Amino acid sequence: YTFIGKGTVRAFIKDLEHEAAVYERLKAVQGISVPVFLGTVDLRSMNKIYYYDHRVYVVHLTFLSWGGYKLHDIVVNGTGKRFADGAMQSLRSIHRQGIIHKDVRGANMLFNPETNRVMIIDFERSLIVHPPRRALAQLVPNKRSWDHETTEKRKGGVRAS
Repeated sequence: YTFIGKGTVRAFIKDLEHEAAVYERLKAVQGISVPVFLGTVDLRSMNKIYYYDHRVYVVHLTFLSWGGYKLHDIVVNGTGKRFADGAMQSLRSIHRQGIIHKDVRGANMLFNPETNRVMIIDFERSLIVHPPRRALAQLVPNKRSWDHETTEKRKGGVRAS
């Protein structure tokens, strides 16, 4: 099983925590339109730090399933429209889950040959919108129930008692 680790320094932990919340909202489309979210690890809780480069200390990791190949690396003549259509399909499914990506570009798209789908990645800038609430009951216009007397008055008639 191939998976991807995405790490960050202390200053950007909130971004990866936000991304984790987005993936939680996208649970229904994981493995279809977005990679599967596998979880996070806060290295600080284990008194660990991953040294990436000179003075770069990764302290928080997010793990995702492998989503595919970078879209811009595999686009060849004749496939652009197919990938664009696939990207739109994935974006629509993300929007239906209440997520607005806010950084849609080729670098944030992958093509997965196993699913034959375009997957969207990098949700740290995205917006979680709350879906509209559904009505608790079927909406029916208010109907006044007219009794016979009221109906007669409206018609101008007189009712005998």
